[in-house]
Amino acid sequence: MDPSGQWRPKMLSTRTLLVSGSTAAFIMTGAAFGQSCGDPNTGSCCVSNTTPFCNDADCCTLICNQDAFCCTNQWDQICANAAATQCTGCQGGGGGGGSSCGDPNSGDCCAANTTPYCSDADCCSLICAADAFCCNNTWDQICANAALASCASCGGGGGGGGCDPKTNTEVFVGPNAFSTSLGIGNLDLTGICDPGTYGDDVLYNTRYYFFNAPETATYRVSTCNQAQWDTRLAVLTSCDPASAIACNDDGAGCGAFTSILNFSATAGTQYIIAIGGYAAANIGTGTVIIEIPLACGDPAAGECCTAQTGTAACNDEACCTSVCAADSFCCDTEWDQVCADAAAFLCGACGAGSCKLDVGTATETEACGEDLNGGCNGGGAAELANVGDTIAGTFWADANIRDTDWYVLELTEPTEVTVTIKSNMPCFTAFVDLACSGIVGTPSTGNCGGSTTYCFAPGSYYIVALPSVFAGFPCGFEFGNDYTIAVTGIACDDPSPPNDLCAEATVATLGANPFNNAAAGTDVSTPTCGFNGAPFLKDVWFTFTPATSDDYTLETCTGAGAFDTGIEVYDACPENGGVLLGCNDDGTGCPNFSSNLSIALTGGVTYTIRVGGWQGATGATDLNISAGGGGGGVANDTCETATDLTVGSTPFSNVGATGLTPACTKFGSSNVYNDIWYSYTADGNGDCTISLCGASYDSKIAVFDGCSGALLACNDDFCALQSELTFAATCDTTYKVCVGAWGAGGFGSGNIVLTQLGKCSVPCPADLDGDGFVSAADLSALLGNWGNSGVGDIDGDGFVNAADLSALLGSWGPCS
Repeated sequence: MDPSGQWRPKMLSTRTLLVSGSTAAFIMTGAAFGQSCGDPNTGSCCVSNTTPFCNDADCCTLICNQDAFCCTNQWDQICANAAATQCTGCQGGGGGGGSSCGDPNSGDCCAANTTPYCSDADCCSLICAADAFCCNNTWDQICANAALASCASCGGGGGGGGCDPKTNTEVFVGPNAFSTSLGIGNLDLTGICDPGTYGDDVLYNTRYYFFNAPETATYRVSTCNQAQWDTRLAVLTSCDPASAIACNDDGAGCGAFTSILNFSATAGTQYIIAIGGYAAANIGTGTVIIEIPLACGDPAAGECCTAQTGTAACNDEACCTSVCAADSFCCDTEWDQVCADAAAFLCGACGAGSCKLDVGTATETEACGEDLNGGCNGGGAAELANVGDTIAGTFWADANIRDTDWYVLELTEPTEVTVTIKSNMPCFTAFVDLACSGIVGTPSTGNCGGSTTYCFAPGSYYIVALPSVFAGFPCGFEFGNDYTIAVTGIACDDPSPPNDLCAEATVATLGANPFNNAAAGTDVSTPTCGFNGAPFLKDVWFTFTPATSDDYTLETCTGAGAFDTGIEVYDACPENGGVLLGCNDDGTGCPNFSSNLSIALTGGVTYTIRVGGWQGATGATDLNISAGGGGGGVANDTCETATDLTVGSTPFSNVGATGLTPACTKFGSSNVYNDIWYSYTADGNGDCTISLCGASYDSKIAVFDGCSGALLACNDDFCALQSELTFAATCDTTYKVCVGAWGAGGFGSGNIVLTQLGKCSVPCPADLDGDGFVSAADLSALLGNWGNSGVGDIDGDGFVNAADLSALLGSWGPCS
């Protein structure tokens, strides 16, 4: 089972439960078994939460790839801070390349465009106040729908004046655009109707629509996956809140915390549909769909055993009822692949109960419903397993708790172990290291013969077998709670790193010392300086003997595969009584929570260095050692050490930069953080454009006329959260270019692309090939680049055209 304690998973909604027949996410140390990035039951990525993961899949994946803690333990303030500086959904950034509301070059407000903003200033301002995406990124169809509903210039703007249907918009069966931008206030349903588990019972910024039922039926009202913000719905029979007959906050399986509800209606009766937000900050646009859902057993519904697109329920009433009892999404919204997978386990007609288990040679001692072999989940010691065993056991999943069965496998030689699980329940099996720090290899997929294989070094390891769901399969499940795991093995090469043990430490030198701790064991599990008191696990060892006494820097933050490491320095191996001399977990300016330790070392003395993964993080990167301290920095960290910049593309990285330069105030920040510097000497008179588009982080850029000089140009967001600016350059004048980040946590890399219009005057500008003559060769070069910039642009206006041709012909002959 999953008792309380370090390994207890958070409870999930039924929508995340039916991950049938495939590998459910298996994440430990307090994480939710089965929860994942984008799950609407997790919290906002932009603020700290008490659960792992967050509700924006792209943002969650980005941050967890840098810091697994956010998805294995808790989306804490560090995770939220990282999201605030890197995720579009948490930023006020973005920009329209200089465009603005009312710009005639922006598109029509009433139609989707590929640019942000739109041409009607009043309409644009109204919609962007409710949905900043429309002005920060793209005026997409959602923005256009909002304009159609709310802007007089698009024929909208009706409603919003009250609950009275006479002053509001009618909605019909089918899709209807809506906007709460003109919501009249809040609808308080406290004590009347409970929208859901979270928050209060108020619909904020409520917009009212009226609906005349065309026939007597059960109707579904849904914003499910039709809006990009946290909606709430209610249906009333009058403007009196006490007349509410249905309400919902978060619909099962609906992304972005959108909503869905069903209500019974009588033909010819008018109903009021209220659309609002979960909180005062939730306001926006979307589509509300009204329809009569199909019922279980309806011949018009599709087959239960296969996924159906756009329809809910299925045509086998008994099977449909069983699946929808476990996952209402299947009858409320769509009979998707998750529902079809559930039918494969719950419905005999879809093959449930057809898996033939192996004959067991050993039996799990725990009976169904007991908790005797919890392993990393607590609740009892793990049982033993041996290569060659086929273990017969039972497990179950009910009321958001599932039974997890743990076995210890002891190996005396390098062995490639395969574990195959079979059951009529959705399930999987996996290897876990004995430190409980994470899965080794990959979990199995499939319930009837799903396997996982890994080559292990000698030692002890866990095998865990468990359901891949949290409900719907209690003890006494119709097709049985039995499973078997078959454990087989063959010899393999020892995968342990050569410096897995302190006694076998690798001799490190100045510069890069590669390592890979993926198959490493753990020599020291006692916490030292790890964040939140967590230990460094899966360690590798080095010795280093400095030639001279000096300050030295040991870091993992500039290696190509930087990951969440910790570095410790001892005067000898800990098992020999070595004393810890220095320690670092997260180095300042280092990506992915890698490490940077500066320490004074004595020449000729041999030191022992331990590098481990925070809470067992693994990867392949370098331990870099340098003399003089201050490692991890960059050569052009200051304006005085600026690197030369030329026309074209120049790779850059601000990882390790430490500077901060005041420039322009953008989205609450006046500084360019973690900046690096470049010098550009203009080779033309005209506009110079410097672009960081495509960089890997939220950048910011500024140009000055010198170190400590005047600010000439500055930009935060031009292309998404990346930067681009243009300024008028003067030939042979040197400018200082400051490249950094919008926020203090911004580090990354990209390319600086510099273009320059015009050119510095030359004695004979029409002599394109520089041979001292304006001749047919120069004419050919000009005509070959006609209409473009560059070669042949004699007057520097950015185009090769008739004016340049005239200048060339007027200079024909030898240059004077």
